[in-house]
Amino acid sequence: MSQITRFDIDNYCVSLPVKRLSRSTLRSYVKSLKQFWRWCHEYKLVVENITGHLSTPSENQNRRIKAMTTANFDAMVEACHILRDRTILSFMGDTGVRPIELINLRVDHLNLEALEAYVYGKTRTFDNPRLVDYSAATRDLLCLYLEERPDVDHPFVFVKLLKPHDQITYCTLRMIFRRLSDRAGVKTNGTAKSIRHLVGQRFTVERNLELARQKLGHSHIKTTMVYANIDRSLVKQATADLSFVDRNLEE
Repeated sequence: MSQITRFDIDNYCVSLPVKRLSRSTLRSYVKSLKQFWRWCHEYKLVVENITGHLSTPSENQNRRIKAMTTANFDAMVEACHILRDRTILSFMGDTGVRPIELINLRVDHLNLEALEAYVYGKTRTFDNPRLVDYSAATRDLLCLYLEERPDVDHPFVFVKLLKPHDQITYCTLRMIFRRLSDRAGVKTNGTAKSIRHLVGQRFTVERNLELARQKLGHSHIKTTMVYANIDRSLVKQATADLSFVDRNLEE
């Protein structure tokens, strides 16, 4: 690693096939590169952070998020044959947590009485988790699931079905959602991430952007702005519902 120079980093960035990659993908490449070298520098694995001069491409605010529909969410809930899977969907639907935050959810981070939980993962660490809220219905499912959950020697809430009942992984979660979406007949947007997008979309449309930002745990509201790019049918419906012209004509 010590032989890699800024010139090598610049050459790598220039060599990226810009015409074949979306802006979002390019942004992810550069962002991951910067995060990796910053981490190496912080832990003194390298003398210098040679990506400090790079600028991360801005987010494309016109992109459309791939949110699950409420009908498909309900269908997948009905497709759950085991309590663990139903609890996972309910918790994600209430909280809008990221998949990694669900995977890392700990029993000692649940406050069932207050309907709250501390989660950590992508943007937060174990020592600095964020607080999320859920409903009484999800609390009841959590209580039922924890009663039947096997005794394990780790603190994580959601475990694999087979012994030794390890903590679920991202691969496990992906398989759960693939199985449920196939069983429910959901052809598109049937992933764990699409539930988070559904929560963000509903909070933006039915409440406001700032509440959506806080709900999803975004540091900056510009990240949440993507949920403002809503479907045209919602714009039409809002036009009809909020029209003061029709009201005046009726009077």
